[in-house]
Amino acid sequence: MNDQENTFGKRIVQWTELLDFNRLLVMAIIIFVHTCVIIPPTLLVLLHMQAGEWPYLVVTVFSFAILVSNLAVMSTKITVPVFALSTLVHAGIIFFYLLY
Repeated sequence: MNDQENTFGKRIVQWTELLDFNRLLVMAIIIFVHTCVIIPPTLLVLLHMQAGEWPYLVVTVFSFAILVSNLAVMSTKITVPVFALSTLVHAGIIFFYLLY
């Protein structure tokens, strides 16, 4: 087996293809984690630090991106990376305002 055949990206794609069988469970977990674990600390930090309008716009856009990708019953090859990107952006916003 070549190193090129077993790259990290290909393993992620294979994992998301396996998750496609339980798409409804993955959708429920993503929506639950996003709305109950990720959004509240982000909003609390933004409210506490009296952030401007742009961070709220970014949070809203990524929240709708997650909802649209899940409610459109898209493949997990799309929903899982959108969720990961949204989580990274929210973490970046939190760290930026806590260190700012």
